[in-house]
Amino acid sequence: MTVLSWPAIGLTALASAVLASVMVPFAVRLSHRLGLLDYPGRHKRHKRPVPILGGAALFISVWLVVPVTTLVFRSAMGEAAAVLPYVFAGSLIVFLVGFSDDLQPLSPWVKLSAQVAAGLVLYLGGMRIDPLTVPWFGQVTLGSWSVLVTVFWVVGLANAINLIDGLDGLAAGVALIAAATLLIIGRLYQVTAVVVFGGVLVGFLAVF
Repeated sequence: MTVLSWPAIGLTALASAVLASVMVPFAVRLSHRLGLLDYPGRHKRHKRPVPILGGAALFISVWLVVPVTTLVFRSAMGEAAAVLPYVFAGSLIVFLVGFSDDLQPLSPWVKLSAQVAAGLVLYLGGMRIDPLTVPWFGQVTLGSWSVLVTVFWVVGLANAINLIDGLDGLAAGVALIAAATLLIIGRLYQVTAVVVFGGVLVGFLAVF
């Protein structure tokens, strides 16, 4: 099985970082110009209004770099290219609902429904948890329970990041560490999709 080489991963991360260095300042200026700011309050610890278009910069950067990577390194992408439409659809759902919530707070049920929908899209695209490796017990085949575990995992991770997003740079910093870790694991286990998204996220979040 082929997977992106470390130089190719480096180029992918570099492309994402260069794009971030353009998109992030632009998003900041546009947020201030349009008044799209997150003001301090409640569990939020920032002292000044913070631009809310950072997520849009991330979304656009990722989905510019990933397709280009797929085209340039077509032989290394292999079957991973087939899952990209499902990842895009799931991320688009989460992005649109998250951005709408930043503009006007949405009901928790609306946000939960969006996260569940994103998890189902990924499951239908073949990205599912099955089997499940349990320490000391080995692998457990989930069968029809796989859809519940997969959706629960997506919802759980989305909310875990959301709950720590109260301090400037905290969520991005944690996500950067997670992306770097997954990038290394994906490279060791030859999982191309994990390697590609890990590299893109590391590049963007390091600049962000």
